[in-house]
Amino acid sequence: MYKWGNLNSDRNIGISFNPFPGNAKLPDESDRIFYDTAKESGSILISGNLKHFPKEPFIMPPVDFLKMVEKEK
Repeated sequence: MYKWGNLNSDRNIGISFNPFPGNAKLPDESDRIFYDTAKESGSILISGNLKHFPKEPFIMPPVDFLKMVEKEK
């Protein structure tokens, strides 16, 4: 599902992405760019502060992300 690699090998590669602003209600609007980018790009949003985001399958705490990575190894 996800491709894991050495982050150092991808140092010179980047993607420019300007998400369309969504209409989800967020308690802290400064988090909007992270939420909208993850939602539109199909990425996972990893946050230790889940109360700042709506409950969505693509938003998870770091511990759940690490469990997912270990499961896929």
